[in-house]
Amino acid sequence: MNAPERRSDEPKFGYRRILAVSVLVVLLLAVVPFVTNASITEIAFTGLVFVMLGVSWNLLAGYAGQISLGHAAFFGMGAFVSAWVTTPARAGLPTSLEMPILVSLPVGGLAAAIIALVIGPIMFRLRGHYFAIGTLALAAIIQLLMLDQRQFTGGSTGYYIDSDVLPEVMFIVALFATVLTVAVTYQITRSSPDSQ
Repeated sequence: MNAPERRSDEPKFGYRRILAVSVLVVLLLAVVPFVTNASITEIAFTGLVFVMLGVSWNLLAGYAGQISLGHAAFFGMGAFVSAWVTTPARAGLPTSLEMPILVSLPVGGLAAAIIALVIGPIMFRLRGHYFAIGTLALAAIIQLLMLDQRQFTGGSTGYYIDSDVLPEVMFIVALFATVLTVAVTYQITRSSPDSQ
């Protein structure tokens, strides 16, 4: 085997090793809620949420080169929409909107995506520092609106929902969403012309 052949095999081996380690990490995380206590499970759950936020922010800032300071605003809007359709009566909304919590999660994500699609073309006209300032202003406006509309959001104390879904199930859903976020981001970055 000559040197060029060895070099062409090395990335494939490296990819397989990364894939094997990733699968092992996901399997180890999947057993966390079943073998640990509630506080460790909560820490791991929060970590999964931050991985999703970090990976998605890296797609915008790291690959697209646009520094967003309002990233959490879309995350928060998706969370509020999920909460509103899980327990609409608490926000004074029609009870016909009520849906199971596992259905409300993708609905919240879809709502956040629609908001981003509406606001995105306006924000992406800005570049560099102006984009960062624009996204920061957007986040501040959304925060003020959410704090002001206490009947819908609970104000500074937040919006609590009642759920009969087991914490273990929610952890597995969060793990699945994290894996999906990482996989989709990886495919997006691999499909870009720069990665060829």
